[in-house]
Amino acid sequence: MAYLLKKRHPELYAKAKEIKEKYGLKWIDAIAVAKGQKEPPQRLEDRISRLEERVQRLEGCAKTLEEVSSRLAELEEVKGWLEMSLRRRFRRGEGEVCVHMDKDGYCRLWYWKSRIKGWRMKKINGNYHQHVESHRWICALCPSFMPERMHRLLQDIRQRW
Repeated sequence: MAYLLKKRHPELYAKAKEIKEKYGLKWIDAIAVAKGQKEPPQRLEDRISRLEERVQRLEGCAKTLEEVSSRLAELEEVKGWLEMSLRRRFRRGEGEVCVHMDKDGYCRLWYWKSRIKGWRMKKINGNYHQHVESHRWICALCPSFMPERMHRLLQDIRQRW
């Protein structure tokens, strides 16, 4: 068979011979690979190297997952502090509501020039004020937060001086 292939199709013969020697195939399989009818077999070393690369990627993913898990614990702690701050800042009737929040729950101090999609806002004097009772995390992070009780205490102190 190889003799006839060499005589009739010398280019195919050369390619098939190379594949046969490279992969250790029978002539019929080497010819099929040379014609593109079959995929060439993968060498064991190639498979091992690809598996080693996968293992290294998985180890990298495992390290990343460990880092994310440790950060998640830290974020849970921060979330707890924020929730505690929110509860402290929104006890109506106990003097803990911010002096900048009106009776409807809108912040009178901070405003935006345009409405922000997804936020509950009210237009006052051409500016948009946010409903902080429905977006409490804004108050939790606000540097201008001042409880009513603290405001009254400061006013009393100023009047006495």
